Order: sequence, then structure tokens, then C-alpha cells
Amino acid sequence: MMETIKCNKTHLSIDIAEKREIIHRDYLAHCMRWSNVLKHSDRGETVLDLGCADGPLGMMLYTNKFSPTKYIGVDIRESQLELAREKLKKVDWAEFLCLNLCTEFAKIPKLSYDKICSFEFVEHIPGDYVEPFIQNVKSLMNPETRFFLSTPCYDGKNQAANHVKEWYFKELKEVLERHLVIEAVYGTFINQRDLKTCWQPDEIDLFEKLHEYYDSNVLAIIFAPLHPEHARNCIWRLKLPNAV
Repeated sequence: MMETIKCNKTHLSIDIAEKREIIHRDYLAHCMRWSNVLKHSDRGETVLDLGCADGPLGMMLYTNKFSPTKYIGVDIRESQLELAREKLKKVDWAEFLCLNLCTEFAKIPKLSYDKICSFEFVEHIPGDYVEPFIQNVKSLMNPETRFFLSTPCYDGKNQAANHVKEWYFKELKEVLERHLVIEAVYGTFINQRDLKTCWQPDEIDLFEKLHEYYDSNVLAIIFAPLHPEHARNCIWRLKLPNAV
């Protein structure tokens, strides 16, 4: 009998984001994560997308003409995977697997992955399963692989109602460093109140100038990469200790 684990299966879609008529910082952060992967990608790579939802990362690679040799999207929700298959039905390089990443990780094909991505997934599973998940990802990496991981990591207390566990920045950093090397970490969005506790004089001036035009959602995205330890959410780029 398969182990029963308390997981949360919700996610933020563009349809939900657009209902507000203003694209919220959460979804803007999604878009920036995908473009950050694109920035570090080449055509013809092998990509593993863990918690892929309806396949926006794969679609982004396709529409920007960065089609991989192989893209495997994994998610626990067959309904989301059906949408992903429909989006990418014209390509022969996309494959989608319905798996529980806490209990069925071993079923993922053991390929030579260039990129492994897990965006906004680990906060939806129990904390005890996160480090084993990191170890499982590590088992699929080679010295050229880069692992992109994003999750809320602010204070671990005031978490979203649909999250099982959110992490403190330092807490997650310690877990990651037990197994991998942090090549880079960037905040993906930051609260203005938190920004004002750590910004530099030149940033204050820039903020005021940009604030004349941009709303708080955009500014939360622009300044977050500068202060990951104070951001509400971060993206980590990770590699093996012996990576090139």
C-alpha cells in the first residue's frame, strides 16, 4: 500500500493571476524564474521539471526556440499533466509522468540531465521529506548539471494557508549545503517593509525614481535579487561539489 502523505496540490496559474487584472508579484516571480533558466540554457539540453504543473517551463523553452533534446515534466496531478500534454502536443521531445515525488522518485528516468528544476514545490510537502527529495535530485546530477530550486524562505511562520511547510532562509541554506554547492541565490520578491531594513543609499534613490511609474508588485521583483536573505522567496542555483 502506498504511503499516505499530507501534500498540498494547489498552484498559482496565469488564469487565476489575471482575474485580479493586475499580475501579482507571485506570478511575476514565476515568469522571472522561467526566464532565469532560459538565461542559463542552451538548445538541445536535457531538462527535468519536478512539480511541472501544466508545463509552463517546457512551453517557455519551446516558444523561445530553446527546445531541449528531452524534457520530462513530473507532477502528482494527472489533470495538470493533461493540460501540459495538450500544450506541447506538437513536439516529440516532451514527456510527462504522473508520480508522487515523495514516494515514487525512483521511477524517474536516470538520464544525463543538464537542468533540473523544482519551482514552488517543496513548500507543498512535509518538511521531513524535503531533505530526502534534495538527496534524490542529487542522485540524478552530474558535474555539468545545474539544479534550480525555488520556494518561500522568509520566516517559516506566517506561511500561506495552502503550504505545508515554509522554510527560514538559513534553515534551507543549511539543508542545501549538506548535499550541494550553492552557485547563486537570488530573491524573487521582497516586501517593501523588509527592503527598507537592508537597502543601500543608492537603492533608495533608485526605488523612489522607479516608484513614480511602477507599482509595488514590480518593485518587489526588481529589488529582491539584491537581498535574498530578506526576500520572501528565493531561487537557488545548485551544483555538485565536484562540478565544473
